[in-house]
Amino acid sequence: MVESFYQQVHRLRDGAVMVYRRADTNQQVYQARLKIPGVTGYIIRSLKTRDLPTALNLAEDLFYELRAEQKLGVDVRIAGN
Repeated sequence: MVESFYQQVHRLRDGAVMVYRRADTNQQVYQARLKIPGVTGYIIRSLKTRDLPTALNLAEDLFYELRAEQKLGVDVRIAGN
């Protein structure tokens, strides 16, 4: 049986934000996969926390920050923006 890449999946903003843990790592920190309107593909970022409520809040904040930057013309696909 193939193990899923995503573990403990939580979706926000009608699926535009997905918070999950990766099955292929021992760190067990949460990751965020974000679909920003007007941007091709997904943006994936580590949330650098093992705490679910904190991860959900960070993911929501990141979504709005990236949307605002994208509206200002910033290339949000570049890590570190």
